[in-house]
Amino acid sequence: IAFGARAGVPQIIVPVNFDNFYFSKRIYLSHLGPRGCPIKNLTEKYLRNAITECLANNTIIEKAKNVGSILCNKNGVENINSILKYKE
Repeated sequence: IAFGARAGVPQIIVPVNFDNFYFSKRIYLSHLGPRGCPIKNLTEKYLRNAITECLANNTIIEKAKNVGSILCNKNGVENINSILKYKE
């Protein structure tokens, strides 16, 4: 997740265990990628739709680029915390 965020690209998360589910939700709610899909439910259709969304959704694309530029700056790790925190 950190490498994708630093690269400034949208992310597709396939949670497998532990904190994967948390970060999958954070990525989705922060508009850095599509909704995650647990590996046990993973299908070709999900992957096709997720990839299409990452390539076509301008909100996700721009948000990912913005996060990438923030992480490349000084104090990037501290700054990303304010982006990924989401008040539900």
